[in-house]
Amino acid sequence: MDALLEGVSRIDFAEGFLESRSVSGTMKFEIDLDDDIFDAQYPADEFRTRLYELAILELVRTKRMHEHEAASLLNVGRWQLVEKMRAAGLEPTEDVFAGIRDELERAVASRNKS
Repeated sequence: MDALLEGVSRIDFAEGFLESRSVSGTMKFEIDLDDDIFDAQYPADEFRTRLYELAILELVRTKRMHEHEAASLLNVGRWQLVEKMRAAGLEPTEDVFAGIRDELERAVASRNKS
């Protein structure tokens, strides 16, 4: 078995929120990847950070986590989170409310024309 894992990097996500078994809301993920995937231009730490961010955003998308919780875990401000959500194709609360407001304004305007 060890021979199969030769030349493989282990990425461990034990930092902070993510830990392989469920224990009090924490998870741990391990991914076995070839060593040559990462280099100075794309270091493993950058990949780990990006994967952690995507996992948190997935929890927001599936309504398992509130936006303010995600911002706290990602250690970003509200507007940075909004940018990350939009980049990931997620609709932040501000955009949802703006859409509802626009729809209501059109409905009121349409009714006033009648």
